[in-house]
Amino acid sequence: MKVLNPILSGVAGEYLVAGELSRRGYIASITLRNSKGVDILASNENASKTVGIQVKTNIKNIKGDGSKTNPRGVPGFNLRPVPTM
Repeated sequence: MKVLNPILSGVAGEYLVAGELSRRGYIASITLRNSKGVDILASNENASKTVGIQVKTNIKNIKGDGSKTNPRGVPGFNLRPVPTM
């Protein structure tokens, strides 16, 4: 079984979280690689509140085809809000 590259796994995790935020009605923008500690900037529809999000992706149980092997068969991710200016 091929192991997914950690960098590609991290990028995939960021897009997964940004996509889920967009699906739930938030505006989500992925930052550039040089943004220390913030991977996604998310705001509500009228942009009155904004939060920086750092995404941590765990590749321990991810197969090379991108599918994850967890007991419930549900892709997982962790969100940690970080302070923004």
